[in-house]
Amino acid sequence: MTILIGIVGAVIGGQLAPILGITNRFMMWVIAIVAAIVLLFIYEAMRKKR
Repeated sequence: MTILIGIVGAVIGGQLAPILGITNRFMMWVIAIVAAIVLLFIYEAMRKKR
């Protein structure tokens, strides 16, 4: 499950970068990775509440 959430986070981050005006390929990668980490962190926090 976490693999799919990580992939979704990376896709969202990759789509978010151009919206923010970022065209540098390296920065797009960084934003995609950070978005995946944030999404996984939120998932784990919600999972531990139950």
